[in-house]
Amino acid sequence: MSISTFRQSCSRGFTLIEIMIVVAIIGVLAAVAFPSYQRYVMESRRTEAKSFLNQVMQQEEKFYTENLTYTTDLTALGYSAASPRSENSYYRIAAQLCTAPAAPITECVRLRAIPISPTQLNDTECDKFILDSRGRKRETGTGTVADCW
Repeated sequence: MSISTFRQSCSRGFTLIEIMIVVAIIGVLAAVAFPSYQRYVMESRRTEAKSFLNQVMQQEEKFYTENLTYTTDLTALGYSAASPRSENSYYRIAAQLCTAPAAPITECVRLRAIPISPTQLNDTECDKFILDSRGRKRETGTGTVADCW
């Protein structure tokens, strides 16, 4: 067996070209997969906003049955802040009256889930979620209510 034949049979590693091709393929896959992953994460976090809106609205309805009025002061509902944050702090809730109240009863309250995390601030499709005590759902963004809710 000659030395050149011996070297050819023992060299079973990868060449630089082969490694570069694998790195390029991984780069292309990552470039395609990462934006899809970010979109999936953004959409899954929307669920937190809608869930928290429904939770706060339930507290508003309870407050209404006891006081015959809604409140825009969410601390009166038992939250520690006037604009409470969702569980993972992706959204905060703000309350406002639907129309000018007829004293002394406020007939409608509107809750807004406003994004506060950097990821959700980039969500232009379903920017803010809005729910009022009459059951109307809206959103501010490029998407439709059916898509966002």
